[in-house]
Amino acid sequence: MIADPAEYIGEPGARIDVVQPGGDHERVHGGRSLSTAIAFYLFMVILGACFLPSTNEVPATFRAVVLWQFRMAFLGMQLIMWTTFDLVFGIVAERTLRSERPFIALRRRDMPYAT
Repeated sequence: MIADPAEYIGEPGARIDVVQPGGDHERVHGGRSLSTAIAFYLFMVILGACFLPSTNEVPATFRAVVLWQFRMAFLGMQLIMWTTFDLVFGIVAERTLRSERPFIALRRRDMPYAT
């Protein structure tokens, strides 16, 4: 059992919700790191939108039909690629989980070629 949950996460200001046996939630540590990260991200996006120049990469003489066909082809390629990844991962994961000898992650010392 870990005495201090922050040691497990490795972040002293991490927010951790601990569920008590009775179902009550207790907030451990400050919990400000997530809100600080979100605020910093929003600040950087707004800063970039204000100070970076706007670009129009499509010339005025470029036909809209060609651009639309390119966008539809791109979406189709993305759909095919991610569907293939999902199906292959699902098949491999199902075989691994149903096998008699499940996959065991190797530690660094088990790999002789690792440095």
